[in-house]
Amino acid sequence: MLWYIIKNNLKLMLRHKWVIVMLIAGPVITTAVLSSAFESMLSAYEGTKEFLSGYQINKENPLSTYAEEMQKNAKAAGFSLAEFDTGEPKELMEKHNLSSFAKIEKDSYTVYTMHGKENEGMVTEYFYNSLFEELELASIQGNFPKFSLSVTKLETMPEVSSTDYYGIIYHVFFLWCCSICISAVFSSEKKNQIGKKYQVSGVKSLTLELGKAIPCILSTLITLGISMIISYFLFGITWGNSLMTPCILFLTVVAATMFGLFVVKLTNNLAVSIVVIFMIVWMAGFIGGSFETYMFSAWSENIKVLSPVYHVNRALVECSQMGHSKYCQSAILYLTGISVVCLLGTILLQETVKTTWINKIGKKGGTEK
Repeated sequence: MLWYIIKNNLKLMLRHKWVIVMLIAGPVITTAVLSSAFESMLSAYEGTKEFLSGYQINKENPLSTYAEEMQKNAKAAGFSLAEFDTGEPKELMEKHNLSSFAKIEKDSYTVYTMHGKENEGMVTEYFYNSLFEELELASIQGNFPKFSLSVTKLETMPEVSSTDYYGIIYHVFFLWCCSICISAVFSSEKKNQIGKKYQVSGVKSLTLELGKAIPCILSTLITLGISMIISYFLFGITWGNSLMTPCILFLTVVAATMFGLFVVKLTNNLAVSIVVIFMIVWMAGFIGGSFETYMFSAWSENIKVLSPVYHVNRALVECSQMGHSKYCQSAILYLTGISVVCLLGTILLQETVKTTWINKIGKKGGTEK
């Protein structure tokens, strides 16, 4: 029975051409529009390459006697140092093509950064902050002869192009809307009163819901595959080679499908369910980086982590660029939890409806007798 339901529902979903076109063309068109519009903004999030930084130092600062150690640690941090005795930071930066400049006074420092070199400025700031912390510690301990400079290199994510970013997160966004495929089945059941027949039959509620969920997942995976291939050839989107990427994408499809089934069953109204699904997905995407990139989002981290879309977006983008992400585990937990809770909720609602219809038929039968 399950295979029969899956086969029929899959045919209905694949015949729903406007839904198929939306799921295939939607991510492609949105990526083309937004990647072009926000290309300059994302270019500022490029990972730092080796760069040259200048500095002036007050001879009364203890660091002035550790120039060689500073050079070695700067190399380890991914940049080179050039010392200047005189000159204004801005003029020296422009003249010598310096990405950053540090003016080190007797007991303080100021870091200057060229426009568009914000990442280099952050690395430089971190570098000198570490040096001054160790300098302060060495001063307290009184062991200047043994003073050793150590700097931890900041791990920065490689360049994220606008096409890579929007190409990934808008596939995710449209995946969360994949439950619209179920509308074809819902309409057919309403028109032919198939739902009522199933409800009074011996078919289990789990079988009925899986009969909708599995074809929805299959049809979405088909459209996702087509859309990803088109996007790759049009934009060269980098998905990376992490095994976590297909796992998270698959779980996203499952979670979105189960969520859609639950909303449809809860409202028992196709139009209302579509509105509710799109409102929730839009809000989750708004917080999670679908419209404002999570790298530059003004939302507090405490708010962003509430959105499952945020965890999925970060995991996929970072996996595509670095091959790993600390958000993979939280994304998987979020998606699994949504899938299980929504499936159980849908079955519970289905059982309630089924019991109601059986009771109604029983009462009618009793009245007729």
